[in-house]
Amino acid sequence: MQFTAMRRLTAATDRRVEEHAKLAAELADAGRYVEAERQRAAVRRLVRQNLEVSPPDPLLLNDYGVALAEVGELDRAIDCLERAHAVTPRDPTVLFNLATALWRRGHCSDARRAAARARLLAPDDTEIRSLVNRIQGTLSVYEPDFRFSTDAVPVTAARRLDLRSAEISPLHVLRASLPHVSAGYTFRSQELLEGQEAIGLRPLAVTAPLFPEDCFIDGGQPLDVEDVEGVRYHRLRIPGGFVADPSANSHFKAEFYREEIRQPLAEYLSQYADELSRLCDRLGPHILHSHSDPKNGLAAGAVASARGIPHVYEVRYFREDASVARGKLPRHADRYRLERELESRCCREADAVVTLSQIMRDELVSRGVQADKIFLVPNGANVERFPFTKQRCRGLEKRLGLGSGPVVGYIGSLSTYEGVSDLLTSFRLIVDAIPTARLLIVGGERDAEEAYLTASDLGLGDSVVFAGVVDRSEILDYYSVIDVFVVPRPPVRVCKMVTPLKLYEAMATGRAVVVSDVPALQEMITEGETAVSFEAGRPDSLAAVCLDLLGDPEGRSELGAKAASWVRQHRDWTTVARGYLDAYEYAFQARERRAVRASESTTVTLAAGQRG
Repeated sequence: MQFTAMRRLTAATDRRVEEHAKLAAELADAGRYVEAERQRAAVRRLVRQNLEVSPPDPLLLNDYGVALAEVGELDRAIDCLERAHAVTPRDPTVLFNLATALWRRGHCSDARRAAARARLLAPDDTEIRSLVNRIQGTLSVYEPDFRFSTDAVPVTAARRLDLRSAEISPLHVLRASLPHVSAGYTFRSQELLEGQEAIGLRPLAVTAPLFPEDCFIDGGQPLDVEDVEGVRYHRLRIPGGFVADPSANSHFKAEFYREEIRQPLAEYLSQYADELSRLCDRLGPHILHSHSDPKNGLAAGAVASARGIPHVYEVRYFREDASVARGKLPRHADRYRLERELESRCCREADAVVTLSQIMRDELVSRGVQADKIFLVPNGANVERFPFTKQRCRGLEKRLGLGSGPVVGYIGSLSTYEGVSDLLTSFRLIVDAIPTARLLIVGGERDAEEAYLTASDLGLGDSVVFAGVVDRSEILDYYSVIDVFVVPRPPVRVCKMVTPLKLYEAMATGRAVVVSDVPALQEMITEGETAVSFEAGRPDSLAAVCLDLLGDPEGRSELGAKAASWVRQHRDWTTVARGYLDAYEYAFQARERRAVRASESTTVTLAAGQRG
């Protein structure tokens, strides 16, 4: 049993609270977000009413803490569980739940202390013992001197190679891939692999252990290799890792449900590195090129070091800042600091670092990463997949019920930090001015709930069309029906630094693009030439800019045409992929210098031994 399943004291459980919490989860899984929120509100209301009873029953406090945690109210859950612990300080179940809730909220040190107290009280409890071991085995990775060994065998692939003539094989170590996850991360991976192939490299790709979760084919056998539009993705498997729930040992899932500990992270990384090393034995890559997050970087770095080949680490985003922006992690939580330092350590230890923007590069330099080993490879667009188009897909317009328009559009993730709620609020002003206007939102899955709730609260009704997740082969049709494409990112830290992929795709198709004025987006455009900006976090400013463009068809057309031309000249993936060559050359030279220093150190040690 996974220890993250919090314990109830069933004799004291308020069944109404339990039933509302369970129903909320079921409705959310079914995409019925408004109804799910009503159930969560019922949980909050019942808990608040019942806690007005004095003195509070510690058993009920425990169960209310569990229910609140189940509906995402972690701060209130921690408060209930701390109150229960104050009344019954020797109850290990309450401490178990308190430790779990603290961990989920990012308070790692407090979670470790609560778990340790629970173990003292119940030394034979297997779930509590598992909790302690998993917390300790995970936090050990964040220690500055953390190292783990692998069974990698040294090879001679680090010899000097002419990157512009030899067929170099970088092995890309990825968190996820198409077709199982459709997001900017996986689209960039697919495009850069295709781009590297186009310029003469021989890229290879592998995903983290036990990805995807639905990794079984007919007969119950796991996938080893999967072909996606001509790109082969190898799938790592941890021996013995296939249990009833394949995600039970996966740290991939923790990227989406960050509070979960599936197994001690140190143990996972050791297994990850061993399996990656075995794959390298078969494929013989010249370079290991890992991509966010740091777990990939740590495993790949250990294997590259053992094999004597270069390691390039690519920073796609800052995970801790994304979690803060989504409301999943307080900035003062110690997990924020730990994850920030882990990312920085991966960069410092890599032979070369790639990132997406100048502002991300500046951030890494401020963390102590050597400036001359950081290379910029920005996002791009596949101009064949996203051609300039003025022809609207009339069939799609009719099917979606877009009417006479005009259409404001957004295609991408619905994560909280994307600013879709600001876009919806601004559209309330737009539709008041242009009653026939429609807002088309393409995307879904993680964090879609807030967008649905905001649209409902604003009373936007049929003027907003949620198209959900769309197959990649159809996405051009959706771009074609959009008059003004918006990237509404708010002025939060992650949005100020990380550049999105969707902006260049929209520009390539000739859409008139509106972006917020956060630094990362401003780095991607030429104001008034390839896009126009609004004041980030100001829905009224966004509405005003959109209304100006919606009232100026010729201006929209000119803006879109200039943007499409610029992307074709500067951001086609075949052009962008060449940026990796400099990073790879630097990494080869850095690895050679390391080898020379190691040889000199060995010679000095041997000479000293002979003198002795």
